[in-house]
Amino acid sequence: MPRYKPIIYIGLAILLILAFISFRVITSPNRTLTTPDLIQRAVANGKITEEERLLYLAYALGDYEKLPTRFHSNAPWSGTLIILELREVSRSKSVMCELSPFVQGELRRIFHAGVICEK
Repeated sequence: MPRYKPIIYIGLAILLILAFISFRVITSPNRTLTTPDLIQRAVANGKITEEERLLYLAYALGDYEKLPTRFHSNAPWSGTLIILELREVSRSKSVMCELSPFVQGELRRIFHAGVICEK
């Protein structure tokens, strides 16, 4: 039995490493959350504003490179309702004109439309 001890120790070490990797994958916070879910969670936790939520959703749909990496996810999601929401925002003078000029410009750029707000 003594000559099998190194093999047993190596096997146990490999099992521990695999268990650790599996635990990290299972407990990863971004494992199952979609990009919109990650953005919404940041709003709920007070980490971003509602205006930033709109901007990041627009980036998620039309300019992914500008989306902060903390909101990137491999989980699939449907953008239909988000597109409808962002189009409604960009076409509503009362909502669009309350946003910062930067966000207004980004929504117009990404969606190729939007109301023009007077200063």
